Amino acid sequence: MKILKGKESWILFFIITVATFLRVVSYQNNPRGIYGDGLTLVYDAYSILKTGHDQRGDFLPIVFPLGGARPPVYVYATVPFVALLGPTELASKALSILSGIGIVFLLFKFGQLFYSTRFGLLAAAVGGLNPWDLSLSRGPFETHFALFLAFFGVFAFYLAQKKPLYYLASALGFALSMQTYPTYRLIIPIFVLALTILNRKVVLAFFKQKPLIAWTSFLLIVLSFILSIYVTISGGNDDRFTSINIFNNQDVKGLISGKVAAGRQYDNLPNTIDKVLHN
Repeated sequence: MKILKGKESWILFFIITVATFLRVVSYQNNPRGIYGDGLTLVYDAYSILKTGHDQRGDFLPIVFPLGGARPPVYVYATVPFVALLGPTELASKALSILSGIGIVFLLFKFGQLFYSTRFGLLAAAVGGLNPWDLSLSRGPFETHFALFLAFFGVFAFYLAQKKPLYYLASALGFALSMQTYPTYRLIIPIFVLALTILNRKVVLAFFKQKPLIAWTSFLLIVLSFILSIYVTISGGNDDRFTSINIFNNQDVKGLISGKVAAGRQYDNLPNTIDKVLHN
């Protein structure tokens, strides 16, 4: 990795400081309070801390039913913040705030790794001011932490091409992201497969040179995927997945259908092409 010069290190420090300020300032009022899932999440973390059981009395569960079959990682990762801050609004949001800061730093490292230090600083500045990431940083959103973990997994994957031990860190990031937010159960396996195919020569060499690390990394992702399948099909634990997808909302379905029909009506393309483009 490239070493930062004095001026560049101060610029990065300034970017991280501004990004942190924008994610923390007036967190109680913007947004005002926390939504229901956030309250359930922080109380589950508090209950785990005090008793080892969730609100329903289940011992160290791998799914939290009162969160709509919430995956476990965000809750367990929130426990240290609850221990430090109590079952408070800041404790529920702390992990998401740190995820936003971490994403900004990873944007810098990615830009530096693939292009240049200046490009990395520009990427970090854009990420630090990005309204989408700012809004996710200011609430207890599991998807934000899952994004950070997946992003870290990709970064560690490329670092591992020089230091193979990073493959374990990469696999851990991907495995944990699958257990942080439901849609990542589908996205991560496909993404990891694509990443492996694109870098197949390096990955094959890794399996030959460091088989123990390679197979351990592989098993981490496979076991997380198997766990994902299990919790999705067992005991109604697919409720959260079905409740958060857009097609569960009849109003959204009607709106989409209307736009598709309008798109097909107002062009002169053949019917076969129409159905492909407006779908």
